[in-house]
This record gives sequence, structure tokens and C-alpha cells, in this order.
Amino acid sequence: MEQAVWNKFYGLFHNKVHQSGTNPFSQLDLEKEVKEFIAWMDEAAEKGKFSRKYVSDFKRYIRYAEYLKDILELSNELPLSPDLQGKILKTLSNFAKFLDKKYGTDGLFHDFIIKLRRKLGLKWCRREPEGIHILLSFNDVVEAVRIARKVSFSVALKIYALAVSGLRPIELKEITWDRISDNGLAFVGKKKGTKRSNFMFIPPKLLSILKQVRESKSKPFGISREYEFVVISKIREKIPHFNYYSLRHFNATYLGMKGLTDAKIDFIQGRASITVLRRHYLHMDDRAILMALKREYDEAIKELDNALFNALIGP
Repeated sequence: MEQAVWNKFYGLFHNKVHQSGTNPFSQLDLEKEVKEFIAWMDEAAEKGKFSRKYVSDFKRYIRYAEYLKDILELSNELPLSPDLQGKILKTLSNFAKFLDKKYGTDGLFHDFIIKLRRKLGLKWCRREPEGIHILLSFNDVVEAVRIARKVSFSVALKIYALAVSGLRPIELKEITWDRISDNGLAFVGKKKGTKRSNFMFIPPKLLSILKQVRESKSKPFGISREYEFVVISKIREKIPHFNYYSLRHFNATYLGMKGLTDAKIDFIQGRASITVLRRHYLHMDDRAILMALKREYDEAIKELDNALFNALIGP
């Protein structure tokens, strides 16, 4: 629709939409508009206004714009995961703002997205259930792996890895096969200005599983997000306070109970650099410090490692 034509009947159309709830997207050639939106995003990225990752996410979810003419169809096509729904909603919201700016429609399209969000009961982001601050018990973690294993080996393996390593989920996602060494240390990396961990500590039993599945998985902990949400929902039916980040709290508490100092736990979980360990390991270079801590960690985590191994592999 050309700008001049749009402006000609905009006033009447705007009132009609707000009074009757008419879908403004039904008037557009959405395929053409999406192409212009993507081109605009690419141009903005070239100028440094958006990051490439930001634009890449938008391109991934903008395909849902094709369903904006039929709200029932859109509701049927949306994934179950609230996290993915939030990302799709954010993309559609930015698409609507782009259209409002292009046609000078004073929030017409964006207002419709807001009404759509309320009508479909969508959230901007995932909200965890009440009680997420309840600390997971040893038995809770083992049971979570058992429940997940019945549905997805990959999700069960991820829960196992998060529980024994104490990493954040985003750090675990960055692990690739070439970063895992035979001594049970995996390089994660540390980005400037973040608190990301330097290494992942992998106990012996988990390391043996990773060696077995290496040929069948492109990434050690790669999982479909949509399928992952279904598995987590099943776990929460029995353990309502379960979520990935609670595994990090559990790990810190468990290692503390096994005698590791706060400084050592902070290093394992990526909150501190190796310099904090030097007072505990005098007259040793950094590599020797790492290996000494790895041996302590293996001994401390042994009971949990064995229990989760049996939950994942056992009958």
C-alpha cells in the first residue's frame, strides 16, 4: 500500500480499528512488509545501531508475522515455551513499530500487538513459579534426572551437567567437543565485563558418558528449546521449585557441605579468577593449581556424580 493512499483514508480506518477491533495487518502485503523490515534491520546493523545477534534473532522469529492476518492461526502456531513466545512477541512488537513509523500511524499497529498479547494471555518474558528460592535437595536433583531421562536423554544430561558443574545454562551451551580435555576440564572462556566461568569441572562419571555420546551429538549439550520446555514442565509436576538456575545454588551448597572453601567454589562457578586460589596453593603454577583443585572437586562431587550417573544410565 503506497504512502499517499494510506494517508488518504488513515483517519477513518484508524477510528474503525479502535472501535471495532479490526485487524490492521489484514490490509497489508505482509510478505513485502517483512522483506522491507529485514532490509531495514540489516541496514541498521551495518551502521552499528543493532548487533548482528540481535538482528539474527529477529530474522528467526519474524516468520510468525505471516500469521498476523489470522489471530486464531497465530495462536495455534505459537510454541508452548513461554520463553520462545516472549521472543516472538518482542519481534512482532518491533515489526509493528517499524510499520507505525513507515506509515505514520501513531501506534496503530503496535497497539494491536498489545491487545493481541492480552487476548492470548502472552507474557513478555518467562516467569518462574512461586517458590523458586527453595533449595533443591540431593534427592530432588536425582529425581529430576530420572524424570527427564524418560522423555529426553539430552535434557537429563544437561540437568546432570549443571548440577555437578555449577555453571550457568548459557555457559554450558558454549561448550563444544574440542574444548573438553581428557582430564575433565573444559574451557568456557571469560568475556570482558561478564562473570562467565573460565572452566567447566567435569567429574569422572559424567566425562565417561560424554565420551560415549560424542559421535551421536554435534554439541555436548545441544537441545531443542521447545522440547526442553515440555520436559521441564514434567519435572515441575513433581518438583515445583525446580529450574536450571536452582541447580547452581544446589551445587554451591553441596560443595560447601563437602568441605570446599568459598574461594574454591567461587572459582569453580566462575565468580572469581584463579588469583583467589593462590593463597590456598602456595608455590604452584596455575596449571598445577587447576589440577589440584580438580582432584579435590572430584572427591567432593563423587557421591553426586555416582547417583546422577545411575539415574541417567541405570534401569
